[in-house]
Amino acid sequence: MKTAEQLDPEHLMLWVKLSAVYVLNFNLFGTIDKKLFKQLWDLNKKIPAVTLVGNMLWFPEQFLLAHLTNMAKLIDKKAQQTVQSRRQTYLQQKSQSLPKEARTFCLQACLWMIQMETTLKQDSTVLKLDDLNQRCGLFLQGVHNACEISCLLKTVTNLHVTLEKPMTKTAVLALCKLVELLKGIQHTYHRHYMTVAESINHVVQHLAYQALSIIVSAKKGVIQDKRYSEKHLDILSSLVLAEKALHGPGTKERRLVARLALSTANQMRTFREDEWASLIGLLHKLDMMCDIQEKIAAACNCSFFYWHRVILPTYFANLYENKMDLHRLMVRNKFLLLS
Repeated sequence: MKTAEQLDPEHLMLWVKLSAVYVLNFNLFGTIDKKLFKQLWDLNKKIPAVTLVGNMLWFPEQFLLAHLTNMAKLIDKKAQQTVQSRRQTYLQQKSQSLPKEARTFCLQACLWMIQMETTLKQDSTVLKLDDLNQRCGLFLQGVHNACEISCLLKTVTNLHVTLEKPMTKTAVLALCKLVELLKGIQHTYHRHYMTVAESINHVVQHLAYQALSIIVSAKKGVIQDKRYSEKHLDILSSLVLAEKALHGPGTKERRLVARLALSTANQMRTFREDEWASLIGLLHKLDMMCDIQEKIAAACNCSFFYWHRVILPTYFANLYENKMDLHRLMVRNKFLLLS
């Protein structure tokens, strides 16, 4: 399983929602599956914390124990203490490895920025399929890098406060470096805004075409099936609805309708496993590309740093003492515009 900072923020929030629904189900109906609870517990142990908003942290195992008091008997105190000690160990290890991780992220971000600069210089009116795939990959890679950095930043800084652990100067400077990287990624998208917007239109059309090709192929299979029944008619109607939704602009409503229709159509295994996996991947890319501006704004929003502004004097003192190059001041000034 991926670590917390490697997971997409939306996946982390889905995990929070899943735990909340599980607790709600118990409170409404009073029944609970012990096997499922243990599975939840085992998975929750691997997530040290989830930042809900600002400096508010959500601890998965504490949430379950607080709202499922009857199930707390299944987890002995030693197991509960193990989870807490793992959180302490996670923070300690991350604090020590932050400088190294910051350098790694810096190299990844610099490489990505160079690739963006090189790729976006090409004429957008004569793009080939390989060019579209490359641009799609680059745009998504930028969002992925920003989300991973943002999750690491929020988790480490908020855990230090919650667990009342002091932060070393080296760790402080590494965290501030990560904030600079986030602002650098955001600035790259902003600087090439027009070219990125034009490219996204082409990429979205290409992704929709690929998804429609799979749907059309499945629709032909349903029509040619000799065992035609009312269920087949429902499946065919769902596929037609998904087609119509994907033929139009990629709004959230249309994408949601397409997902619901395809989910209904696949209840009778309309798609092969490889087709369904490809379709899910294409829809995910379509969601990311259509909402890329919102994704970047959310991932690069460092307003949570206002709760940790006590570390800023250390950062600026380091700037003054080391007499940083003037060309870096632009990025550092953007640091002050944390939102």
